[in-house]
Amino acid sequence: MLESIHCPNCGAPLPADLKPGLTVCLYCNSSIRVQAEDEQTSVVVESALDEKELVEVKRLLMAGQRSAAVEHYRTFTGTEDEHAAEIVDGIASQITAYTARGQQLTGLGWVLVAAWLVLLVSGVAAGLAGQIHPILALVMIGFAGINLNYFIPSIRTTLQFARAPIAPAITLKLAPIGVMAMRKENIHTFRAWLEVQPKDEPPFRAEMIIPVREANLSRATPGTEIYVKYLKDPIRLIFHKRKSTPQATSEEGKTDEPSA
Repeated sequence: MLESIHCPNCGAPLPADLKPGLTVCLYCNSSIRVQAEDEQTSVVVESALDEKELVEVKRLLMAGQRSAAVEHYRTFTGTEDEHAAEIVDGIASQITAYTARGQQLTGLGWVLVAAWLVLLVSGVAAGLAGQIHPILALVMIGFAGINLNYFIPSIRTTLQFARAPIAPAITLKLAPIGVMAMRKENIHTFRAWLEVQPKDEPPFRAEMIIPVREANLSRATPGTEIYVKYLKDPIRLIFHKRKSTPQATSEEGKTDEPSA
């Protein structure tokens, strides 16, 4: 495994787990050859890939159609099957890191978590006391458990970032990932390279995945300021909603996410 390096074409960071071979920079759609010899890493841009074709690869990956994504990439680039699969898997590792469940819980989110906990405990207690049929108790427990499991990443993130500092961040680059349907609205997701500007610390750069409402796409441009919570060991960012920013997108009222 190589240390994280940057795209020689646009300067954006390449994946932290970069390995020798071909990779794709999502920010400028460059096909990049990575070589490692005697602990020295070199990167060379081999070609500029068609943006529309890459959008289709991402769409297929977001839809869970890996094989179709590999075939599409192989067809429009002429890459051998083995290399096409490796490259597409590398793209997938960069775009599927996003999950709405990995954001902070809102107040309504905590209410839903409490409700599922009550249902879970009630199902267990009623089943053990013989107050309801065992099958009904299992249904209650299973239904509550499934829904609580959905919230676990958000609970973990909320607790981890509970006391994390807040800072403005300037968008340096945006790489479109795909489109999700959320509450009958199309949400466009981007991989963003940000410069975080803490009040009493030196600025630093890091990446995060952000969703943007279709109505706000015109604001998803380099130079846009958002607010983030951050951890520095290792560096992790999550969006932080402030009263002065536009209303955040929420899934099932559960997570704070930027509408940029």
